[in-house]
Amino acid sequence: MTGCASSGTSLELSFKNFLRCLKEDLKEDHATCLLDFAENYIFVIQDVAQGFHLDNSQATLHPSVFYFCRDGELKHMSVAVMSNEMQHSTSTVCAFQKEVIPLIKWAVPDLKHIHYFSD
Repeated sequence: MTGCASSGTSLELSFKNFLRCLKEDLKEDHATCLLDFAENYIFVIQDVAQGFHLDNSQATLHPSVFYFCRDGELKHMSVAVMSNEMQHSTSTVCAFQKEVIPLIKWAVPDLKHIHYFSD
């Protein structure tokens, strides 16, 4: 990665530069995946029986975007996984990855390496 050294002092600037360079030099058998936890959400449904409002069910949204190169052109795909798991743990991230990896393999059939970024 030539010209990709960070000239800034902040971690955020370093990350942005590293990600930019990674996408610019992405090989056709590699993908870069950015994973994030959205907040836990409580369901709100109109016109339901009054008893439903006593239910405190929640869901976590786990949005991700992955970048890949096809025919020399950078492409991307966005995916969101919804779960009733409220813990933001390593095992939860692994469970979400199991859902996303088949989609990445579909977009990048010769996939050999995934660069992950997660919070």
